[in-house]
Amino acid sequence: MAGRRDRMARWLGMTALASWLTLLLVVAVGAQEAGGYWYTVRRGDSWASIAARTSIPVATLQRANPHAIHRFLWLYPGERLWIPRPGAQAGAWYTVQAGDSWTTLARRFGMSVRALQQANPQAVRRSGWLYRGERLWIPSRALASQPLSPQPSGASSATSPEAACPQEPTAYGAAFLAQLTAAGDLAKFEQWLSACGLLASSSDALRPLSLTGDSTPEALVVLTDLPTEGDRSPQQSLFILRRTPEWVVDFQANPADSIQLLEVGDINADKRPDVAWSSVACGAHTCFTTVYVLSWTGTDWKDWIDGELTMANAVIRLQESAAGAGRGIVAYGGVIGSVGAGPQRAWTETWISQAGAPYTLVSQIYDPAVCLYHVVLDANQALREGRADSFEQAVALYRRALIDANLRACWDRPDELTELRSFAGFRLAVAYGYQGDLVKAQQAVADLLATYPNAAYARIADIWWRAYQPTQDMASACAAVDAFVAGPPPHPEAVDLLANYGYANPTFTAAEVCPIVP
Repeated sequence: MAGRRDRMARWLGMTALASWLTLLLVVAVGAQEAGGYWYTVRRGDSWASIAARTSIPVATLQRANPHAIHRFLWLYPGERLWIPRPGAQAGAWYTVQAGDSWTTLARRFGMSVRALQQANPQAVRRSGWLYRGERLWIPSRALASQPLSPQPSGASSATSPEAACPQEPTAYGAAFLAQLTAAGDLAKFEQWLSACGLLASSSDALRPLSLTGDSTPEALVVLTDLPTEGDRSPQQSLFILRRTPEWVVDFQANPADSIQLLEVGDINADKRPDVAWSSVACGAHTCFTTVYVLSWTGTDWKDWIDGELTMANAVIRLQESAAGAGRGIVAYGGVIGSVGAGPQRAWTETWISQAGAPYTLVSQIYDPAVCLYHVVLDANQALREGRADSFEQAVALYRRALIDANLRACWDRPDELTELRSFAGFRLAVAYGYQGDLVKAQQAVADLLATYPNAAYARIADIWWRAYQPTQDMASACAAVDAFVAGPPPHPEAVDLLANYGYANPTFTAAEVCPIVP
């Protein structure tokens, strides 16, 4: 008898479970049919391409999928997007709080549990649980009786958030859209940002921007503070929001230790609005600054820097450039704050937007050299480019390296000055050789042998001259030098002399000992 009762209980339990699962399936299927459907992102998809394919505005897609708003507005293959059907009800997002349930929320918003679940199939689980922090879509007809977030005690209605304050950076974009839609007023939006603690302390953290040239802002640039995690220093991000006429997130910058908004407006005088900012990321001993410029093309934002403008410990400013080019970007710095980086000097880079084209590097000027090593580097560069000025600058710089007593050793090699000056003596002879001046080339070799007779490059210069003098064939002379360096026996000292000046400086190889200049 007892066994029969047990079998009956199991049968009733299974029947109840089956009925519950059927109801759950009906809820989910009903949601699919009534409100929309799920779409799995594929490689190559974007918000714009899915909007075009489904005839759903980007703003509507983003509001329906706050979980999928990532940095740079990327979509990841395999993630699921809810595609609302055209004509679906308007509403707003609610962030689940501790103690919420389907029943309490349905009662609060004056709707049935079934209707609430149909509007939120992504949150329907076998357990029936809701998780604190997840977001539910509340159809607009249910919003009249209750606000979507509790009023902070003592706060006035003018400054209290109308949309839930986001707790995670990935939710910022969706929260911005919800608040702009709810408030419809930029002043209230700014108050909400401040009340939520999202607005950066900078005085220009919220900047309206007209995309059409009139006085009406169609875009907003928002500089935000991100929540601090553990012992990590606070970070910031930058958003560009645009009215389409509904608000959409056009861009979200990568988090950085600090972000400085350089300019919002027509920077390069091409009659198109731009947004320029610098982003700082700090390591153990050095902060690197990267400059970004986005330009509005009339339909979307484009990266307006050709290349990468990144510099260690940089100071960035915008400066008027040549007529018609608007303002250029000037960056000064470059010195890495690490002993292992080697001897360094700062430099100035200037980037210009010629005729409205993307910004390109037009000049790089180093601070005056006080280290003998840096003069040698400058001379080596001048030799590589020597055809442009008949090797005049290379000759002048190698001569300075030989005779300027004010130049000092800046690294930790015991015979640094002797090594570098003997190298400069050999390269001076090579530069004269490229000029076709045999007399000066021979004299440079003789001076080197007399001044530094025991130096490795004194022997290399002698080998080069003996091969070069009979035919004035630079390729044959350099081949003789290469054979001596390679051995047997090998002579690594010819390479080590310049190869180990810290990781921030250029390397040096056997192929560079005697360069062939095209």
